[in-house]
Amino acid sequence: MRSSIDRAGKLVDPLTGLGNRTLLIERLASSIAKQGNGGPQGIMAVVLLDLDGFKVVNDSLGRGAADQLLIEVGARLKSRPEAGSPRHVAARIGGDEFVVFLENLETMAQARAEAAALLARRNQPIQLHGRSISISASAGITFITGGACTPEDLLRDAGLAMSQAKALGKNRYELFDPVLGERAQARMSMAIDLHHAIERNELVAFYQPKIDLPTRSIIGFEALLRWRHSKRGLVSPAEFIPIAEETGLIIPIGEWVLNQACRQLMAWHAKYPCEPPLSMNVNLSVKQLSDPDLVGRVARILAETGIPPECLKLELTESSLITDIESARDVLTSLQGLRVGLKLDDFGTGYSSLSYLRTLHFDSLKIDPSFVQRVATDQTTRAIVETIVDLAHTLHMNVVAEGIETEDQLAGLIEVGCDTGQGFLFSRPLPAEAAEQLLEARIAA
Repeated sequence: MRSSIDRAGKLVDPLTGLGNRTLLIERLASSIAKQGNGGPQGIMAVVLLDLDGFKVVNDSLGRGAADQLLIEVGARLKSRPEAGSPRHVAARIGGDEFVVFLENLETMAQARAEAAALLARRNQPIQLHGRSISISASAGITFITGGACTPEDLLRDAGLAMSQAKALGKNRYELFDPVLGERAQARMSMAIDLHHAIERNELVAFYQPKIDLPTRSIIGFEALLRWRHSKRGLVSPAEFIPIAEETGLIIPIGEWVLNQACRQLMAWHAKYPCEPPLSMNVNLSVKQLSDPDLVGRVARILAETGIPPECLKLELTESSLITDIESARDVLTSLQGLRVGLKLDDFGTGYSSLSYLRTLHFDSLKIDPSFVQRVATDQTTRAIVETIVDLAHTLHMNVVAEGIETEDQLAGLIEVGCDTGQGFLFSRPLPAEAAEQLLEARIAA
């Protein structure tokens, strides 16, 4: 008797009273086996739900309130559905992830209706610490189709569908599509290859010149990462940078880019002395900004290369600041203590640009290409760009226009007072040797 009680305890999530992962795996395995043996199971579906914004509740109201939220969500999942609803098993499998296993469904449409009902129940307000909290969830649905599969396969597929629901705006459900699995496999393969890219010397730094617009002289470069894959050739940063972010590889890769860029700038300073000296822009990602050793890494590379700190400009986008503005302020203040420059990239594309200018101190703004492309043809865009330039100059900041492609765009930017720029009109990003040839030709001219 006692062994039965002990076993039952091992199948229950102690916080919510729902089944735990072990119980869910056992139920799924049993149902898969029965269906494989031709048993009359009907349609069966796995619905994985993940709460939207749970971290905000945990961070703002504390662990106790977060636990109470999970208990309430569990109670709503445990409650018996309406009469006539399919039999279901609810489990909490970790953190804020819940699974509902639906059995004896008549149609797949019924599974979608059940998922919608589950999400609707999650949206109903919950009382926490005297506050009425509404929290939504995102869900992924997969079906036991009779083919060879395991409980882990089902949870993986439902998780991929749930992640797709998150990416498409949250507070919704998505059905698993085999394409999602193929993409996941491709991303895993790329992540493995990327892990070895540095040691295999597959990463390459390209350099795009920064131009003083009135004189068209080169005043510096922006370092841009490229990956020469041994089999796939040149891989677009749009493909591998998100994977580097997700896996944490962006930390060593970012350090590699910074090191390469600073060493290249040191060589150009020695070969092409000028006043003011050439500068180098390097992008920082949100993961790098949260790296506790970032400031130390930058300081070490500056000391090793000997370049003047003022010649290094670190670029950040609003998306890299929005997660934790207070921590970002501390890191940026420490970086400015090293005397490096700070640039706010893609200015004008976010919702809080002006608040960032008020709370953080940047040396320059980079106008997003979407504005640059229309500055010569659209009066409203021109007025916006002119306002940005006037604001930046009032705050003693330099203004950079990114993505200049035509002479008309260049003329319009000069007319509104833009200081510097870069784009295909002047040069595409180039390998170091080609960038040096371009620099030498400009100096000779």
